[in-house]
Amino acid sequence: MPALITTNNLAALMREPEQPLIFDASWHLHNANRNALNEFAEKHIVKARFLDLNAFCDRNHPLPNMLSSDPAFLAKQLGMNGIHMRHKIVLYDNSIFHTSCRAYWILRLSGHPHENIFILNGGLHAWEKYSGPMATGNTPMTPSTNYAIQYQSHLLCHLDDVKTALRTQSAQIIDVRHPVRFAGGPEPRPGLRSGHIPGSFSFPYLSFTDRSGYFWPLEKIRKNLFDIGVNLNAPIISTCGSGMSAPILNFFLSLMKHPDHKLYDGSWCEWGSDQCYPNEKDLSERPVETCLE
Repeated sequence: MPALITTNNLAALMREPEQPLIFDASWHLHNANRNALNEFAEKHIVKARFLDLNAFCDRNHPLPNMLSSDPAFLAKQLGMNGIHMRHKIVLYDNSIFHTSCRAYWILRLSGHPHENIFILNGGLHAWEKYSGPMATGNTPMTPSTNYAIQYQSHLLCHLDDVKTALRTQSAQIIDVRHPVRFAGGPEPRPGLRSGHIPGSFSFPYLSFTDRSGYFWPLEKIRKNLFDIGVNLNAPIISTCGSGMSAPILNFFLSLMKHPDHKLYDGSWCEWGSDQCYPNEKDLSERPVETCLE
């Protein structure tokens, strides 16, 4: 079964003797006036659990949404969600940022077998349209033993890696933020410069789906990346605002069996900062380019 599944696929998985764990991995911007957990309690796919993506973040890090760098902490969080390495996991969301892909990336970073992770195409909307069984309230979870993490550090990119890639042109950088932000429009967070990493490609998260929120076919996305000049045989670094939407690109690169792609988790919140970091001489170490005259 492919990693990107249909509602028919999900219904078939739910009929298997060993049913998959189903997780709602919705997440919204803080200013969206939406609460993902409350929305889950109002309605969700039957037997689904809520996967709080914020629970995997480093709460002491100055940047928003930064995944914890401690594999043991990630293992503990996965275990607290009742996840074992043997489990089949189905992820869905009700977010414009398709954050089930972020959950997919966290699981892959933790070493969960790729053949056991699935994303429901169209998310909650697709299941409702299918008239699949729904439930309300919060689903209780029985924590598993500590998750046997097999940390895949090659899937994660850090600030120094991006600086090196920019200096040596050793990797292509693809930015999935809204094109207005890429071009140099205003940033939603204070303390950030406007623009993009020089030489990076703009491939907005909106490019991955149709108007109904279903992902485009893999070959269409492959062609669209090729058409903007991306070499799909060369290393790729994905980036966005704070690491939450860029995993959409990493998910599709995984479907394409791309050999070398990483997520820059700090993304624009880190690169675009208008302050120097302690080990930097000046902001020229993190240059910014715009498309504006």
